[in-house]
Amino acid sequence: MITTERKSKYKHKITVPSGSKNEHDMRKWCENSYGPSGRRNRWRFGWTDKDSTFYFRNGKDAMMFVLRWSS
Repeated sequence: MITTERKSKYKHKITVPSGSKNEHDMRKWCENSYGPSGRRNRWRFGWTDKDSTFYFRNGKDAMMFVLRWSS
């Protein structure tokens, strides 16, 4: 898992390597915790090359995600 900060509305970018078994569970957890994904919402999801990428507006949300899924 790689965490970076960027200049955007979604300042916190977390990249999960391709082949992660938990991607579906991660997305479902985010929906349950933060609401639906989307450009105008609290978080969103996308792909960078073959890796899964999660974007968060709030640093606390990104930190909770990392704490939940980093093992």
